[in-house]
Amino acid sequence: RELRSMAPVWLVAPIFAISLLSFIFAYYATCFILLITGRILLFANEQTYWRKWIHYCYTQRVWMVLLSYWARIKVTYVGDADKLPHREAALMISNHQDDLDFGVLIYAYIFSGIRSAETKWVAKKLVAQIPFFGWVHALMGDLFLARRWEEDGPNIHSWLSKFGFRGFKRIVIFPEGTRSRDPKKLKDSQDFARKQGLPVLDNVLYPRTKGFSTIVQYFQQHPGTVDYVYDITLGYGGGGIDLTKFFLGTSVRTDVHIHYSRHAMKDIGKTEQEVSDWCTMRYQLKDRMMAYFNEHGNFPDAKTEARMLQDVKEMRAKYVPSTQPALENNKPQTKKEK
Repeated sequence: RELRSMAPVWLVAPIFAISLLSFIFAYYATCFILLITGRILLFANEQTYWRKWIHYCYTQRVWMVLLSYWARIKVTYVGDADKLPHREAALMISNHQDDLDFGVLIYAYIFSGIRSAETKWVAKKLVAQIPFFGWVHALMGDLFLARRWEEDGPNIHSWLSKFGFRGFKRIVIFPEGTRSRDPKKLKDSQDFARKQGLPVLDNVLYPRTKGFSTIVQYFQQHPGTVDYVYDITLGYGGGGIDLTKFFLGTSVRTDVHIHYSRHAMKDIGKTEQEVSDWCTMRYQLKDRMMAYFNEHGNFPDAKTEARMLQDVKEMRAKYVPSTQPALENNKPQTKKEK
């Protein structure tokens, strides 16, 4: 920033270009090395250990450097942060605002003592096709969904039974399926809500509950695998991480607030409808929490959060008897995606 104010454009532009090229080269070169070595190791011996090694190198090394020194983020933990699953297996859901939410959560896990190498991620199938980034995640054995239930249903069950938490302790899902800061996606979600007679949300998207419900029911049918669900709400101070500045290495420090809410798996419902309704209710609460965050710069305290939750429950009673008929088919999406 000082350089831009003191030096002419013809001098600053090449420096920024070199910075960007350095970032691209370092990141993609690292991914390329991981892809080659990972393929060789997995071909020689298809063991969970090697996937954890790839996870470790990519998450706890690559993203640690990027977020610490390149993006310079500062994380504040609130809510049930003292109950984070350092040793226990857990299913984690989070709102999705920014392109770097994935990296921010990895950064937060590492500094809170959670081993990110023991974490699996669920994303849309398109992510797996992103050169290097998606390829590495596919190599790590993450789950990718096509948003067609006839394909995703068997895929989820196969994936869960294959890995069976052998060496992996956490699964992270973004039920919204895409970034809520995308104006078009937010409008599509709001139009969906109006059409289905649901409360309109202004700060998050209505979640796609089918996959989440299936995973929850799978673990409920396999006692002792996963006993808790962590509901994560991300809030970015100052509008979030500017991707252009991030790639150029000129990011200012970003304050990230992460709110955790811990729930016993047995308490969120047994049937698909009950689980789906629970997930929808949590996102209606997230909408209020994000409105509070946008106004105050921090998440509400426990007392205020409890009052918000009660307001959400009363609000839901005034709308359709159950949100499940609208959300069961997993369709808060655009016409093109349909």
